[in-house]
Amino acid sequence: MVDRVSESSHYSIFPAGFEQRYTDCCWRHSVLPNKALLSAFSKAEAKKAHHQLSSLVVFLDDLKNADFLPLLDMFTGIDTSEIDAVDISHNSSCDLNGEYILTLLRAINQKLRVVTIRDASFGKEFLRYVLVL
Repeated sequence: MVDRVSESSHYSIFPAGFEQRYTDCCWRHSVLPNKALLSAFSKAEAKKAHHQLSSLVVFLDDLKNADFLPLLDMFTGIDTSEIDAVDISHNSSCDLNGEYILTLLRAINQKLRVVTIRDASFGKEFLRYVLVL
């Protein structure tokens, strides 16, 4: 196991980037970081560093149910000014828990810009919530 700097000192001395905070969230939930999410956070951080619209694109096709708890922690811990927009895309049928996805959409809240869902297997409540957005 890698020695870790205590979170409070880590955040107060050096503001952690999106990738580091996501990795820390994964560590707290005993989940390996998802490579697709690491890449998405890296791209969003690069845009932010270049003073561009900091948008995050999450492809649900690349996720497993275990990926949602760290991702939810990440969105509830991100300052509203840090990420400008979040796009959610889902192109194929998968075995993801629809409740996890609904919870994720609610956590993203006003930063949600685009939702592309090509599979209606998540249920009526999910579709109703997306349509209300």
